[in-house]
Amino acid sequence: EAHAREQDLVAKLEKLRKDTDETIKRLESELGESKAETQRAHDNMEQKLLEQQEAASRDLELSQEQVAELTDRVAHLTSKLEATRGAGEDLARTLDQSRKEALDAVERAREG
Repeated sequence: EAHAREQDLVAKLEKLRKDTDETIKRLESELGESKAETQRAHDNMEQKLLEQQEAASRDLELSQEQVAELTDRVAHLTSKLEATRGAGEDLARTLDQSRKEALDAVERAREG
């Protein structure tokens, strides 16, 4: 009976390890997708900012009010860009924490 219990625990541990590995792979994939999406958003935002700045440079007859509005818009878009970067970094930290917790759970299951 003890042997059967041990085999059952080993099987459960292996399933937990497999589930943990699958979860880690899924989270890594999601993180990769998120990073790629963040980079695309960053690149697009940067291109839009450059286009807006180039347009502003070409049009020297913009009024001071229009220049102020454009500056506010650039600041707003830059703020959004930084928030997007921060979200990607938060996701990376969450993935690392989840991985650590999963590995800790596997270790506890082994020791238990």
